[in-house]
Formats: sequence, structure tokens, C-alpha cells
Amino acid sequence: MSDIRYALANRGGLVYGIESNHYQKSASIDTSPGITYADIDPPNPNEHTAMAHGGTGRSVFVNSPDEKDYEFDVPVIVHDENAPFELALGSRTVTDQTDYTEVLFEEQNRLPTATFSYFHEDLDFVASYIGSKASLDVEWDEEDPLEATFSVTSAALEASFGADAPTASDPSQGVSPYRAHMAGDVTLSSPDDGGVVAELATVTGGSLSWDNGLEPQHHGGEAGREAYAVAETTAADGRYDWTLTMNVTDTALFQRAYENAEPVDVEIPFVRGSSGDTWTDAVILRGKRCVITDAPIGAPSEGVIESDVQLLPESTEIEVRVPN
Repeated sequence: MSDIRYALANRGGLVYGIESNHYQKSASIDTSPGITYADIDPPNPNEHTAMAHGGTGRSVFVNSPDEKDYEFDVPVIVHDENAPFELALGSRTVTDQTDYTEVLFEEQNRLPTATFSYFHEDLDFVASYIGSKASLDVEWDEEDPLEATFSVTSAALEASFGADAPTASDPSQGVSPYRAHMAGDVTLSSPDDGGVVAELATVTGGSLSWDNGLEPQHHGGEAGREAYAVAETTAADGRYDWTLTMNVTDTALFQRAYENAEPVDVEIPFVRGSSGDTWTDAVILRGKRCVITDAPIGAPSEGVIESDVQLLPESTEIEVRVPN
């Protein structure tokens, strides 16, 4: 029997490492994806199918083991460049700029894979989810932090008992995460010449989703009950679901939707620090060639008029700026 009578939640944690080779456990699993503030439920499935056999009555003839799928959500508060946005978009590129380091996440057809390791120090236990890719939801609202939920699909699970917890590179204490009140004006610009079409100063929240349609691929063989790959199945339709909530101050967006105006590039910044006019500590969400698919003006019985403006981008990117 264990020496402890209960395991404390605050003795557990989650870290990840990008895999150098797809579907092979990362050699360095020590990066925190952000401030983990909500429940995470790493799965441990062992589903079986009860099978009958003619002539043996209603009893179970055999419980046959099913294939294993590993899916779980990792909700985090975005704190720094270590948020694994590449698992949902595709690539991470690091470039030194004058006053900051640019970390740019851009879309690729095939996603990289990572190993997520859940550990618990009371239990001397590490569960590593190998070959992980993700879909992504980014949300913010008044008074709240910038939150990202990675909907992870993994190919395989490796559990270690009696194992030491990994050394985690936790977010810097004393540094605030990105918050809604750090959001700057949302800029709409022309994809052709970069000219500013509109600046939206009254955006109060947003919900941006990237659905990669991740599906485990099974073929038996050496993989057995686990998947040998995780495939990205979502193409154009249904991949993006972008909504901005804003106070209505004019009819400009209503008119753009009504007239089916030309697409615009959309930039949504969260700025934690700057040098002069240059953002040096920021998260910037960008949608390229966005069509405004809905921009209603409601008729509430009281209060301020708000509108949920829906955008349909052709492609996206996320930039994180780290001050030098």
C-alpha cells in the first residue's frame, strides 16, 4: 500500500516537447504550454467489445479489446512564446529583430507532433502521450486573460511508474499573462496594398477556432491497438470559426457584409510592452483575406448594442514578440 492516503492536485503538472521525428517520443519534454488553470483529463482507455457466440446463450462469449484513441483538452492562459501554437497551425520560426525576438507560427499542410507528459510527484508517475497534434480555440472577454485550449489527439501512450517528474520550465513568476485589457485596436487592412480600411476600438471579446479534424489512423501491425498516425482531415470548409464581439458605433461592418465587400486582412494585438511605437512584448493574431460573413445590428431592450461579427479567413498566423 502507498505511504500516502491521497494525491494532491497541486503536485501534478503537464509539459511538452516537440518531436524531432514524427511519432517518436521527444528527447526533451520540459516546456510548460502556459499557465494551466483548469482541469486536464489525460485519458487511459481500455475499451472492449462484448461479443456473443451462437449456442452459448445470452452470456458474453469474449470481451475483445478495441483500438485505443487518446483525446484530451489542454486549456492554458497564454503567458509567453512557449504556447505550442505550431501543433495547430504548422510551423514555428524564430527571427531576431532590433528590439524583440519574433516567434511566428504559420500554417502548413501537415502538422508537427509533440509528446505531452502528465506527471504527478506524489505518485511517482509519468504518462507520456506521443505523436500529439491539436486543434485550437483562442478566447478572451472583458476582465479575463487570453486563453488557449489545445484539443489534443495523440497516437500512443507510454506510462512510467516509479519515475521522476520531469524538470519543467514554468512561466516566469511575477509577469502577468496576456489579458483582455491589453488588447489594442483591431485593424482591418487591404490585402493588396496594406492600406488601413478600419480600426476597431470597441472590440470587447473574441472566439477564434482552428479545427484540424484530427483522426487517429489504425492499421494494426507493430502499432497494435494504438494509432500509427494522426491525420489532419479538415480542408477549407469548417476549418475556421472566428467571431469578434464589439460595441456598435457605426454601420461600417454591417455595410461590408451587406454589400459583400472585398476581403480584408485582420490583425488582433495583445500588447504587454512596447518601445516607442514598436510592440516588443505582444501576441498578435492575424487572419488573411477575411470575408465578413455576418455583422448584425441587434435591437436589445436596454443597454449597449453589441454585435458578434463573424469572419472567414483564407489563412492565419500568430506572432509572439519576446522583448530583448
